[in-house]
Amino acid sequence: MYSILFVLKFIVGAFASYWAITGLCQPLLNKYFRPISSPELYLGAGLGAILFVYAGIAWLLILFALYAYKYINRKK
Repeated sequence: MYSILFVLKFIVGAFASYWAITGLCQPLLNKYFRPISSPELYLGAGLGAILFVYAGIAWLLILFALYAYKYINRKK
C-alpha cells in the first residue's frame, strides 16, 4: 500500500513539473492571476520537482522508521 502511494506521488509530481515546464497551465494562470513569464514557470517547476524529491526521501525515512520500530518491538 505504501509503495503504491509512493509511486503515485512521484508520477503526479513528474506530471505537475512537466505541465508547468511546458506552459500548459499558463492560460489558466493568466485567467485568474497576473500574466507570468517563462522564468517564473521554470522556477516553479524546478522548486516543485525539488520538493517532491525531498518529500519522497522523507516518506522513505518515515517508512523505514516505522518498520524499524515494528521490528524492534516485535513479540519474541
